[in-house]
Amino acid sequence: KTLDEAASNFQNLITTNLTSSVFFFTLSFFLTLLIVSKGLIKGIEKLNVVIMPSLFLMLVFMLFYCMGFKQGFANAFSYLFYPDFSHFKFSS
Repeated sequence: KTLDEAASNFQNLITTNLTSSVFFFTLSFFLTLLIVSKGLIKGIEKLNVVIMPSLFLMLVFMLFYCMGFKQGFANAFSYLFYPDFSHFKFSS
């Protein structure tokens, strides 16, 4: 997709369903207000105990999900962990 298509899709997303956008903004605003108002230990730290393991589990799930794309995962893995040193020069 081009940049113009992505911008158009985003514009359609935020303008076509205004009630759900306002609802989710309000929900996230008040949840943030509630957590921050409880302070560090009772609010943020208690939430962090739940969210951080959840994020790790989502990361592991996505890893196994992406491993299902046989050729694409192998190409991405080799690109990340086997660098091509021919692109590095002493002048850079």
